Amino acid sequence: GLLTKASAMLPASRAARELHVVDLGSGEGTIVRAAVRVGGYGGATGYEVNPALVALARLRSLGAGRREEHRCASLWTANLARADVVIVFGIPPIMARLSAKLRAELPAHALVVSNSYELPGLGRPLVARHVVTPFFSPDGSGPIFVYGLQREPRPEPDKGAAAERGKVT
Repeated sequence: GLLTKASAMLPASRAARELHVVDLGSGEGTIVRAAVRVGGYGGATGYEVNPALVALARLRSLGAGRREEHRCASLWTANLARADVVIVFGIPPIMARLSAKLRAELPAHALVVSNSYELPGLGRPLVARHVVTPFFSPDGSGPIFVYGLQREPRPEPDKGAAAERGKVT
């Protein structure tokens, strides 16, 4: 499905079992479980603010160990440093701010999958298609957008050059 297609878009040097998925607004953890159990990802972390849904997600993930993590926390506090794929089903008022967070925190190779709404500032989606989602939309379809950050890795700061610029002559 979608997670398999996403992993195929990542660097070929890494197998799915080495990749980590982050689901922002993970609800009862369906995407987290599917990433590990169906998609073959090495691990997945879900962030959800509703404690009842997090408890249900943890119950459904019993026995999965640390490969399936469910955190009761806001997407704004999510640690994205080790994410290879981020899944989000956000709403329009948060998408610009979320785009800025993703650009600032994700590794250069990461993919972002957005259900229903575009993420302004992430460039043109690599994939944009309608999928059948009768529960979520009146017409039975909804768009999925997949973004690659398409940027060079951040260079390490050159401490010597910074010190040189700070000198007064």
